[in-house]
Amino acid sequence: MNRQHHISLREEFDEHDGDGTKYIVLLDAGYPVATCRFFETAPGHVTLGRVVVLPEYRGRKLGVMDASIVTTSMMMQATDLGLATLWARGFNASYIESAFEFPDNLKLACLLDIGYADPENGGPSPRHPVRKSMEEFVSEI
Repeated sequence: MNRQHHISLREEFDEHDGDGTKYIVLLDAGYPVATCRFFETAPGHVTLGRVVVLPEYRGRKLGVMDASIVTTSMMMQATDLGLATLWARGFNASYIESAFEFPDNLKLACLLDIGYADPENGGPSPRHPVRKSMEEFVSEI
């Protein structure tokens, strides 16, 4: 993107690029094709920005997979920062896209809640470790 928009590397970095900034780079056979950064703006608040995908990699229907990879990386980085995460499921993407006035060329693929867990009430449900036996839900045909 720097070359495409004639932006020097010196101009690319700003006050948000520092020791606490985390970067995610998506590689294709070792070649960087997409990137983003995130940083803590205040205790408990993280900003994601500068999400860039090379034009030749846009529209390849790789978005959901790429979003999943980036979201997983964000979860690990957030954990390193002492934050808890929750991969949200069952959301109405169209409603959220409309409510937040997404442009037509952006589609919501993942939602990730990030914050500080409640030390007293936070944690998995008591049912979390309960599992059915294989025999209860698998049958050989």
